[in-house]
Amino acid sequence: MSEQTTQLAMAETYQKALLKLTPRQQAEANTAVLRMQKGLGASTLHHLHCKPWKSFGGGQDALRIICVEQGGHLLLAHVDVHDKAYDWAERHQPRAIGRAMRIVSVVEEDAAYVSRADEQETAPPGPLASYKDKEFRHLDVNPKAASILRGVPDEDALVELLTHFEPNLAEALLTLATDCETLGDVIAVYKAAQEAGAVGGHDVDLTADINAQSVWVPPPGHAALEAALKGDLDTWKIFLHPSQRRLVKLHARGAMKVTGGPGTGKSVVALHRARHLAENIFNDDERPILLCTFSRALAVQLEEDFKALCVDKPELVDRVEVKTLTQVAQSLLKSAGKPSDLLLGQPLTEAWDEALEDEKLDFGQDFYDAERELVVLAHGCRAEKEYLKAKRKGRKTRLAGDSKLAVWKVIRKLEDALHARHGADAIGLAANAERLLAADDAMQPYAAVVCDEVQDTSATELRLLAALTAGGDGKTGENRLFLVGDGHQRLYRRPVSLLACGVDIRGRAHKLRLNYRTTQGICVAALKHLEGTELDEVDRDDDVQTAMDALRGYRSVRAGAPPEKQKFASASEEADWIAGLLDDDPNLLVLARRKAYLDELASLLQARGAQPLLLADNVKAPRDGLVLCSLHRSKGLEAPRVVVAGMQETPQRWPGPKAGEKDLWARKEKALLYVGLTRARDWCGLSWVKS
Repeated sequence: MSEQTTQLAMAETYQKALLKLTPRQQAEANTAVLRMQKGLGASTLHHLHCKPWKSFGGGQDALRIICVEQGGHLLLAHVDVHDKAYDWAERHQPRAIGRAMRIVSVVEEDAAYVSRADEQETAPPGPLASYKDKEFRHLDVNPKAASILRGVPDEDALVELLTHFEPNLAEALLTLATDCETLGDVIAVYKAAQEAGAVGGHDVDLTADINAQSVWVPPPGHAALEAALKGDLDTWKIFLHPSQRRLVKLHARGAMKVTGGPGTGKSVVALHRARHLAENIFNDDERPILLCTFSRALAVQLEEDFKALCVDKPELVDRVEVKTLTQVAQSLLKSAGKPSDLLLGQPLTEAWDEALEDEKLDFGQDFYDAERELVVLAHGCRAEKEYLKAKRKGRKTRLAGDSKLAVWKVIRKLEDALHARHGADAIGLAANAERLLAADDAMQPYAAVVCDEVQDTSATELRLLAALTAGGDGKTGENRLFLVGDGHQRLYRRPVSLLACGVDIRGRAHKLRLNYRTTQGICVAALKHLEGTELDEVDRDDDVQTAMDALRGYRSVRAGAPPEKQKFASASEEADWIAGLLDDDPNLLVLARRKAYLDELASLLQARGAQPLLLADNVKAPRDGLVLCSLHRSKGLEAPRVVVAGMQETPQRWPGPKAGEKDLWARKEKALLYVGLTRARDWCGLSWVKS
């Protein structure tokens, strides 16, 4: 006889309340929830006089879990000790907005609202602040009402306001505010609903995509729910915002690109997209899905996160390969018996020395390195005549015919020197793998590819991605290539055109604008470091022509103060300050520009009784404790509190002689601070030491 179960759903308000309980109380609440799901607690479900709430619970502290039956599910909304739980139920009600379910406060909370000047200055713009009267007019909203809607400070306040609106209009405005659809799509759906006389009801289906921001419905079985209750699944993996969830399931007729600032959940979308492809789109394809990125540390983190995401269906883990792009290229070359060693350090230096031994133009290695990456390999030049015809867009040094021939000889000599050492550097391996795929149309090892942090991939790696996902016509197949990145976080590679590398995302470029990680104060400070930056190629699409276009609408969902700034006379004073921060909370992430600076800071902190962990590239970042790492290594990390130390060294001075590469250096230095600041969730400190 099969076990009868209760279908549960979890509101975000429930998880937040659960985290406020003691560990013992959390365990008691989890036991009660699991018993209810297994059908063992139905007899203890009590109706409250403040309808439509019900409650159940138990344990030594008389915990009560507040819930409501909706759409065939039991929605968990809140948990606390007996009296406090019932007080919360008196002050809150579930509300439907079209097809969306939200839990809103109907009585002011007891805690006083504290208005601070610094938080007011850094409060994010309202979710509808950017829309004009003429755009609202398409939704039958007059200018006076439009002015009120633009002034609504956040999504929670908008939700409360929309509960008083006509359902179709309320749903349209909520969809617009959450960036679920374009304005044109929202208008079309609204007009169709009005003409059909359709009215959103209160019997909400919690499994509908639009509810994913505030309601999570566990998959069948107990494993996923139990893991979530124990904290094995982070909130960001459970609650997808509607704008994120839409992109996860969107059908793409070719390559698709998602961009957005730090904290907008790009990597989360990439993880869910990989699962969706494996589970629903290519489930009959024996080939795996490739989830890739440029860094080994990020690949390790992606693999761990994907395993956690598939706790309810562990068999999906075997359907997805997580690798760096260099590992992908090596695997392809090795399977074909080609040289596949990744050459770094001394072997690479020796190969360059051989190539430049008879160099006559006195250009230097930096010039040849850029020419090879941006012209030769980016255009797939395999012979002298192909290079002579190749366009050198963006290259500031002009080359006459004879000079171009001389440059080709140096680059060809480098390729020969690399081959003699049984491998190549990262971009060389990618180029060789792409040539291998081009020569064998049947060599398609992956059903689809999801690439995270695409801004730090090279032109040859982009060409490799295009080759891995091309159909018989040479174009990217449906749903086969999904790119995620942010050009403003480019730290390594030079900007390149996606289209020039065979990746056509025209009409399939999407942007995430809501920052869930960083407070608005920190977000604003980070954006200031990008002032004057040109538009990155990875952010370029039909609707984005300038850097300001790419950043338009990027905002945090939380207000907060800007970073705290401190200046010290010596490194010892800086260490004293950081050690003092540990008195309030021993968990702190400290970043700096150079490893040597971190080594010295670690010694100073150890002398003050702290136990810092200096994070290397191949070391997994711990969740707790005092962690030190470079700004470059901080990519992919986040922490409640972050200190960027040694700000006097950031940005560093340009060490080279050529103006063209100096522009690239300056851009990367700005991006480095932008990345560092946006690792912080709640508080950020910046410290300078006099040189």
